[in-house]
Amino acid sequence: MMTDSRNFVTSYTRPYYNGVIRKSNSKLILIGKARRLLIEEYRKNYLNSKAAFSVYCINNRWGYDKVWECPLDFATFEYDTYYAELFCKDNSATALIKSNNNTKFEFPVDELKDENQLKYDGIVMRNSVKYVITADNVDGEDYLVREFTSSGQYWYPPLFKTEENLPINDCITLHDQTEGFHTRDMREPDTTKYFLECKKDCTISIDLTKLIIRTETDTERFLPKSRYLFIIKADGTRKPANGGNRVSNFTNGNVALEVGDKMQLLIPIGFNYVNGVSQYHSKAYIYSNESFITWQGKIESVDVDCISLNTLLGKILSSISSNSVTLTGSICETINGVENERLKNTKIVAAESIRQMVGAKIYTSFKDFSAFMESVFGYVYEIIPVATEEYTEDSIVTFRHRSEVFA
Repeated sequence: MMTDSRNFVTSYTRPYYNGVIRKSNSKLILIGKARRLLIEEYRKNYLNSKAAFSVYCINNRWGYDKVWECPLDFATFEYDTYYAELFCKDNSATALIKSNNNTKFEFPVDELKDENQLKYDGIVMRNSVKYVITADNVDGEDYLVREFTSSGQYWYPPLFKTEENLPINDCITLHDQTEGFHTRDMREPDTTKYFLECKKDCTISIDLTKLIIRTETDTERFLPKSRYLFIIKADGTRKPANGGNRVSNFTNGNVALEVGDKMQLLIPIGFNYVNGVSQYHSKAYIYSNESFITWQGKIESVDVDCISLNTLLGKILSSISSNSVTLTGSICETINGVENERLKNTKIVAAESIRQMVGAKIYTSFKDFSAFMESVFGYVYEIIPVATEEYTEDSIVTFRHRSEVFA
């Protein structure tokens, strides 16, 4: 029997929606038959001894119902000629969860992943680049001057790329267009001059409204030179970027490109008549020197391993479980009898899986999981004991919507 049974008190507290915490005396002082039986068990099995302490409550049928039970810790066992003392093991599910609430576990994704993978196609991001024509500054003037190294009626301006912003560029290869000239005959174009090349079918947006060029004979009353934009096809042919068969001034708009297409800019600079003789211009005046190109980019779709909520919960609880207590998990997929489709279709994806890391792991704790379930779905957990023949307090940790907990 217990020497201090009159002072043995058990109390229960429930600080939140979840498990009930049991508090009671943990040290037992036994005499008589109870002392003798414990000493026999201890002498026979030493630290492998097994015994349990149970608390019963009388019911209305003059019988007893077991209230709770826990194993005894023989590592703390001491005895003399009259007393035997030892402590109870607090192996309740609530105590285990509380003591391991913040413990971070790392689990290999390969051990937990679902059969079905998540098809992750990423996000669409805007790419942009600015081109400028290489030219010289003029003191006291608001324009630039480009001295021609050769002559011709048509000018391929030297375009150089600046201010590149290419977060996801999977369809365009950028180049610097070299300078060149062309005579009157447009049927024999120079296809070696281009400033970008298409490596995947796409649509780009080109804005040439801020590219303003004049020649030495032009005055303010004359319009600036036209800007001819061409697409050089993979077979070497060339067509206007603004559609149709006739070339015209290109200001801004969208251009659809196919694999192998190249873009070319051509400026018709014309020529002068001096004493009845035609002469080509020797320089160009650039009053605005900006050309903008933008397009959308998206990474290739990848299949990412994902984990179901029930699988992850079960793995966390099995890591928390002790040798004498088994914790299993359950997530209620209904709210007041209505299917929770959002919950059923939810999967967990590890950050290392998205990065396609070899041997990806997921890092989490019971606290992280329960906080996620409450903030995303409004679910809290209950701890439901499972009756067993052994001296255990096996339990099911069930997550359900908070509206059902005290319904």
